[in-house]
Amino acid sequence: HIQKLNTTHKKRLEELELLFFDKENQKGIQRNPKTLMAIQGRARHYVYSSYGAPGPNAQIAIDKARSKLEEVSALVQEYLTGDWLEYQKEVEAINFKIFDK
Repeated sequence: HIQKLNTTHKKRLEELELLFFDKENQKGIQRNPKTLMAIQGRARHYVYSSYGAPGPNAQIAIDKARSKLEEVSALVQEYLTGDWLEYQKEVEAINFKIFDK
């Protein structure tokens, strides 16, 4: 039972991780432009490359980064206050016996 619980939640955590970063150990150059880090990187590029106040393109990139951050934060919060708490309760309810007596 614990293996099934762990497998399910490991998969869910991996899905959440992919919202932030690309998959690890990919061959060649792989970039997912939809990850939070990629979107924030574009906004950072616009802000750092401007000589004055950020222009309209920079503001669009900043707004997209803020929106993506809110989206990802909501999904993580939903997991932590929902499935994760349920998983925690189920694991705590298991009566572990390390040694048989």
